[in-house]
Amino acid sequence: MRKGEVIKRRIDRNFPHQVTILFPEGRLVARLMAMHQFCTTHAMPYVTCADVRHDAGSDYVRFCFADPAHADAFLAQFGGDPITIEPH
Repeated sequence: MRKGEVIKRRIDRNFPHQVTILFPEGRLVARLMAMHQFCTTHAMPYVTCADVRHDAGSDYVRFCFADPAHADAFLAQFGGDPITIEPH
């Protein structure tokens, strides 16, 4: 197992309530700053996955939360696709 796989497994285990966000091209930085500020202001522990990718002119990022209520609040504020990682 590679180092990145270990880190991803640890994130999935400790922060299983995740939201994947799609950004139109050129709008990533301002939206990311707003999202980080939202989490900080609301005292929501979170991590972002390292698998930010670029597909067909759009950027994706995943915000990961330990508390499902935090993921729900984030989703209500910013939209996105919710994902819950089931324990192995």
